Amino acid sequence: MNNENESEELKEMAREEMERRFSEADEKYMGMIEEYVAGGFCETLARLAIYLGKERAERALGKLPEEMRAEIERRIDAFGDKTCRTAPEIVFEAEHVLEKAGIDSKMMADSMINGAGQKVLATLYHENDALFARNPVLATSVEKHLFFF
Repeated sequence: MNNENESEELKEMAREEMERRFSEADEKYMGMIEEYVAGGFCETLARLAIYLGKERAERALGKLPEEMRAEIERRIDAFGDKTCRTAPEIVFEAEHVLEKAGIDSKMMADSMINGAGQKVLATLYHENDALFARNPVLATSVEKHLFFF
């Protein structure tokens, strides 16, 4: 009987420790999400606005409430020299958003490649750097899926 009581006590101690650990981790994760909802998403929107380029970003930001637009513009200014749309952190953000939206990079590339003749494919291959400056995600996707047989 004593062993059963000890076993039950150990189970209860383990359950309490598990609950404590889970609660700590849960609080940490929920706090991160709360911070994101409270304004962290503005960082993401600022990076996406940089990716869009000046003209498109102005159109997109113009659709937002003034307070949010001002916060995003402030964050864009804070990037300073990193406001280049081809900067790795900017491209990563755009890729991430497209992926989360279910946009398949292979499908994007295939829409450009399929049915194109040899000259078009060769030009696409050789002009990829110029295309990268216009749309880094699309150009990278095309380069990744462009094969010559």
